[in-house]
Amino acid sequence: MALPSQLLYTNRIPLLFLIVFTLLAYLPAVTATFIIDDEEYFLHDPLIQSPQGLVPIWTEPLNNNHVWPYIPITRTSFWLEYQTFGSNLPITHSINILLHLFNGLLLWGILKYCRFQGAWLTAGLFLLHPMHVQSVAWIAERKNVMAMFFYLLVIVSYLYFEDTKKIKWYIIALVFFVAALLSKGAAVMLPVVIVFCRLWLHHPWKAFDTIRLIPFFLIALANAGITVWFESYAFGAQSSSPEFNFLERILNAAFVCYFYLNKLIWPHPILFIYPQWEINTSQVSSYLPFISCCFLLIISLWKYNNWSKPIFIIFGSFVAAIFPVLGFFDIAWARSSLVSNHWGYFASLSIIILLGQGITKFSTLLQIHFHKILIGVSSSQKGYSRKLEKDSLRSEVKKIQRNSEFIYLPYVASLGILIILGFLVWNQSSTYQNRETLWQATLKKNPEAWVAHSDLGNLYVSQKKYSKALMHLDKTLNLNPDSFRAYINRGTVFFALHQYEKALEDYTFALRINPENAKAYNNRGNVYKALHQYEKAIKDYTESLKLAPHPERYQNRAELYLDLHQYAKAISDFTQALKLAPHGVEAYQNRGFAYLQLEQHEAAIADFSKVLLREPHLSEALVGRGYALWLVGKPESACRDWKKACKQGECSAWQHPEFQRSCQEFN
Repeated sequence: MALPSQLLYTNRIPLLFLIVFTLLAYLPAVTATFIIDDEEYFLHDPLIQSPQGLVPIWTEPLNNNHVWPYIPITRTSFWLEYQTFGSNLPITHSINILLHLFNGLLLWGILKYCRFQGAWLTAGLFLLHPMHVQSVAWIAERKNVMAMFFYLLVIVSYLYFEDTKKIKWYIIALVFFVAALLSKGAAVMLPVVIVFCRLWLHHPWKAFDTIRLIPFFLIALANAGITVWFESYAFGAQSSSPEFNFLERILNAAFVCYFYLNKLIWPHPILFIYPQWEINTSQVSSYLPFISCCFLLIISLWKYNNWSKPIFIIFGSFVAAIFPVLGFFDIAWARSSLVSNHWGYFASLSIIILLGQGITKFSTLLQIHFHKILIGVSSSQKGYSRKLEKDSLRSEVKKIQRNSEFIYLPYVASLGILIILGFLVWNQSSTYQNRETLWQATLKKNPEAWVAHSDLGNLYVSQKKYSKALMHLDKTLNLNPDSFRAYINRGTVFFALHQYEKALEDYTFALRINPENAKAYNNRGNVYKALHQYEKAIKDYTESLKLAPHPERYQNRAELYLDLHQYAKAISDFTQALKLAPHGVEAYQNRGFAYLQLEQHEAAIADFSKVLLREPHLSEALVGRGYALWLVGKPESACRDWKKACKQGECSAWQHPEFQRSCQEFN
């Protein structure tokens, strides 16, 4: 299948510069750890961990640990990675970086195919824009860079179809569009962007052109409905988004457009969480961005000619791409901030193209201005008239361009800009080293970012720095009393400090805010278990599993059944946990003890043996298998296991009077 020749990179030096400099700029991200919800997306997703998880990823859209929308292609990439490399963060980050690099190079090829001026600089601006660090360095945002890959393939395939009229390229474009949507729903506005691309390339519009785009719009509409449902109902966005009336939403949309334009043109400061602004319909300042947008639209349409047409197309495609996050739809992340860097990844294309062309044309005009000065000097030295003929001027310009030192001015300017942006990307990537560095950098410039306080509190909980954790979690709840995650995390602190009543109160508050939070039910079940209220504990564990099946939650209920001597139920739950996480050593061991109690000795031996294959010196498994072997009439093997366990410090069986004499005989 022949690709457009313009997509091939014949000039190796600019290509090599973009590749090397992009990889160097993002190098700090390769050694980064998990941030925010990365663990939920990657480590705690049972389908990604399970070898049998691939089919449910595609066929069970609600089996998503309550963190994923329906984006099976992105989840499949994580599944393939986990099954191949396990949890290997440098590889995970490297894949994100390489996808972003491919996107930039693909953009360069598309712009060359469309004969855009400044294609190389535009690709460099895309690759090295500090706003894009969030999409690349944040593991969970692989959906952004992966969807962009298919997004750009749709554009080049569709444009090539229009040039060649070969139906196979239309079908390929349609397939790539579906792939983009199954990677991330943000690609939904691509059909509108295609319309603007056709306008830019001066393609005549015919009735059949509309018909050809209808399948794209129908697919986009269906996906938009699915995405809105997931955001509003599955993720609780309706209860977490700011409550704006219709007028306030329109004014907020103008503020959002202004924000992204500002950050794309002048990327400083770049934050993970930006301060919230207030929309006050009684203040004139709230209307200024909206009035500016309307003025720009009127001017570009009123004088729809050579100079205003590009403005209309550029800003029209920008608004189209950014439309899903303008605030007209409820989005879960809006509880944290009305804007976010990763939301601007798709919309940045049009503005970056404008910047790339603008910088290239300006530096070229500056170069020609110098040439004209040189021509004037050269002409006066030769005795020519100051007024050269137009054709003579052009020939002189071309002649001097071939020999003048100023021929490199556009390249020098482009190189300088990209080097500056590269250092900004390096610094920004460095803040993503871990959750603490990210949130400390955020709070330094935005101390009211309650999400930063909440996740720092969660981090300090995991590090058992409970005083720091309580400080940040209390701050979170002061800033956002509806943060159910902060209640859950603070409840975890109280549970660790054995303040069970306070923990119970916090988990109950969390469930009042979000009654379908599986983690809150599971944790409250742990509290009830600690308080010996076993029926309530089992009820909460069961509710947690109904909402989101998870190996840890099955194991919690199984261990309680084990304590209550309900061994058959315990075995059933341990089995479910092992289906979701087949490498769970603790689940195999505890199921082995349950089998032992039910006198299913061969099954117990099999489970203990699986444990010892992974951890050969685990004394509890050695003792358990020893008992099972003794009971099936293999005392020599039993004694061998007990002796190994005794070497690890567990000598209860080896020194037991009933077994000691027999074992000494075998010894």
